[in-house]
Amino acid sequence: MKSDPVQFCVFDVLMIGGQDVTALPLHERKAILQEHIKEQPHLSLVRCVPGERAGAFFDLVSQQNLEGIVLKKVNSAYQVGKRSHDWLKVINYHVHDVCLTAIRKKEFGWLIGLEEEGRVRPAGIIEFPPPPDARKAVWSIVNQAKVDEDKEFIYLKPAIRMKVKSRGLTKRGMIRLPIYHEFLYNIS
Repeated sequence: MKSDPVQFCVFDVLMIGGQDVTALPLHERKAILQEHIKEQPHLSLVRCVPGERAGAFFDLVSQQNLEGIVLKKVNSAYQVGKRSHDWLKVINYHVHDVCLTAIRKKEFGWLIGLEEEGRVRPAGIIEFPPPPDARKAVWSIVNQAKVDEDKEFIYLKPAIRMKVKSRGLTKRGMIRLPIYHEFLYNIS
């Protein structure tokens, strides 16, 4: 802590003093955390924002290019190992204009690139398949756009442009988890 001070941000508590508290409502678990964290200088409690201010809070998160927020019902239990409709992740998606640069031959995958200073640089891979009509449209023009191929990919001229949604860029400038959104023009 002296050489590399760390602050641990705590958003919930599952056990306290050997007792399972996951069935308690969220507001009670937050009260337990508040009571215990004030004694610990290296811990901080992730604060709740009331529902009526969630929209303004999400706008602030978006302005800071953060990932998003989680909406939680105040009386919700902590459901270990399960997804719950009581907690909803609201993602601050980013939209990028990209070029399709290659198609993976075996399992689905579209390599994409970002145009920067008149050149297209690799930016990631779309691995979640788009709707069938979008895949069919791309395959209908592959022969015209093809520039090369190897065992894994068919490489294309970067002429097919589309919008993708993502969770932002990685530190290396790659698009994090890109998802096809729409073509920038009709390609079929």
